[in-house]
Amino acid sequence: MFIIAAMLLLIQAAIGSPAAVREDDRADSITIDAVPGSDPIRINLRCEEGLAREAIARICSVSGYSLADLPSDFNGKLKNVVLRSFAAGDALEAIAGSQGFLVKIENNEVSIFAVPTEFNESSRAIVRAAGESQFGYFLVRGSSDPRSPVAWQELAALQEEAGNYISAIETLRSYRESVSNEEKTLRADVEIGRLELARDNATEAVLVLAPIADKHASNPIAGDAFVYLGMCRLSSGEPAVAQRYFEIVLERFPETDAAVVARIARVEALRQTGEIELAWKEIGTLENIILSPLQAIELLRIRTQLSDSFHQDHDALEGWLALASLSTEPQIKRKYLEKARTAAHRAGEALTELFLRATLSTDPHEVVIGTWLAENGQIDLAARRLHANVEMQLRATYELILRGELEDARRLLKSAPTDLAWNHIRQLVEAELALRSNESQRVPVLLTDAIKISKDASFVNAAIRCLGDAYLAQNDLERATLAYQGIIPEVPGQ
Repeated sequence: MFIIAAMLLLIQAAIGSPAAVREDDRADSITIDAVPGSDPIRINLRCEEGLAREAIARICSVSGYSLADLPSDFNGKLKNVVLRSFAAGDALEAIAGSQGFLVKIENNEVSIFAVPTEFNESSRAIVRAAGESQFGYFLVRGSSDPRSPVAWQELAALQEEAGNYISAIETLRSYRESVSNEEKTLRADVEIGRLELARDNATEAVLVLAPIADKHASNPIAGDAFVYLGMCRLSSGEPAVAQRYFEIVLERFPETDAAVVARIARVEALRQTGEIELAWKEIGTLENIILSPLQAIELLRIRTQLSDSFHQDHDALEGWLALASLSTEPQIKRKYLEKARTAAHRAGEALTELFLRATLSTDPHEVVIGTWLAENGQIDLAARRLHANVEMQLRATYELILRGELEDARRLLKSAPTDLAWNHIRQLVEAELALRSNESQRVPVLLTDAIKISKDASFVNAAIRCLGDAYLAQNDLERATLAYQGIIPEVPGQ
């Protein structure tokens, strides 16, 4: 909020409150024309003094946009505004932002609206929207205000944070066109290349970054270009080539932030080439360096990926959970939670896996979670979660029998509700419990008639096996042999 407050103070000091429209206000001093050959259209705008409404209408006219009705309070003035080679959308955002309004372009129609006072989104979304509006003042001033470059970069950062990579790239391109300083244009190109890579467009990223590396090889800015070129190679499955780019950065610019980023990225290259000892050694070096928060998060991501690849499952689980907690974007958070769930399963962390399954599940039905609990050995939890579900209770009892926890099984079976639809399964579970409790003589009484009348093949097969085991435990080899052959012997004494 400090940035927002500072922007408001600067806006108030430099532009004042929007003035009311008078009948004698004129907009004749506004000149707008399209940049020849630009596609999509870019515009030049010059305004010594004029109305924001008129500027918006004329930008739309030149750019082929239709314009929805403007708000009645959108009536401020512009003064000494120069925009050079702006994308039409950026120009609209800049003019509207200078008046404290936002722009929405949908189906080729432009709508202008005030910054909402209430949001259904997160507080971060409020900051983004307000920030975009307030940065508009600096954008309309272009390079005439020494603080303008920072505003462009802040706006691009807000757009990137929201996942609007294309908008962020367009913002930086407009900024690049508005300045003549070579260092600033090179920095803008590096950022554009990074954003192209972030949106999985490595081909375009290389086209932007390669000329910087070739023509400005000794400039420290080229260090960043080399790093991102290496990352492009990583994304295309060329880790050996990527390592060469990272080595160039470490050789030429060893004391820069680019060198730190290159070291972090090199861990991923070493992982991909299978050089695991070197990868862990590099991580050890990096963990002794003071890193920025963003660098520390990236190192955590790379370290976790390394642990995950080589089934160091507890480390991977902790890493993915930490990354998920640090992420503010729902899609990225979900991706990390999915990876954490897989690591938890491999690590045997059943309760953690349950939590993650419940977090990620689109089916909150109790049976889904309860069944999973039973299958993963969390019998008591399953029983407590589904105490009224007969199937779940019987399954949980059977799992306890198989684990040899016979007293718990007996207690749970006794508490299970009676349901005729599940009576044959209940008899099978009781028979298994009797067999393992050295009460094999009860098994034929429980199962013989049930087998004869059942049409459930899976039940019949399991019951016949249990019946054969019971006769075998009584040393009645004749009846045991018949049962194993699928022939149901008569119960002794009947």
